[in-house]
Amino acid sequence: MYSSDFNGEVIIDSNEELLSFLAKRPAFNSNNFAFSFNESGFPQLNIFVKDNLCVLYFMGEEGESFVSCNEKKMDGVEFFYENMEGGTVTLARENIVPVTVMNEASKYFFETKIRPVCCEWMEL
Repeated sequence: MYSSDFNGEVIIDSNEELLSFLAKRPAFNSNNFAFSFNESGFPQLNIFVKDNLCVLYFMGEEGESFVSCNEKKMDGVEFFYENMEGGTVTLARENIVPVTVMNEASKYFFETKIRPVCCEWMEL
């Protein structure tokens, strides 16, 4: 699986490599992961993670896009880092899921190449 994060691009060939990659927090206890299988970049799973908070995005081959949703429907926003230089994005708290969901969703995507079923999604 084609993978990228704050440190650049790598190829991931196993669940063990994937879980090790997902544990990396090279700056601000954060990272921004992108996973795909095709040179076109789609389907793609994109993840913003800070501490134990994550927001997942899934983009399909037909242009469909989804963002994770939590059961609490929390109000407000949270900032996440998009690079090692400190650039940030502001994301809705209603889209934050725990890091355990990130790990499960990433493994599912790695194994199936489709949108993970371990969390709720909102179509964009």
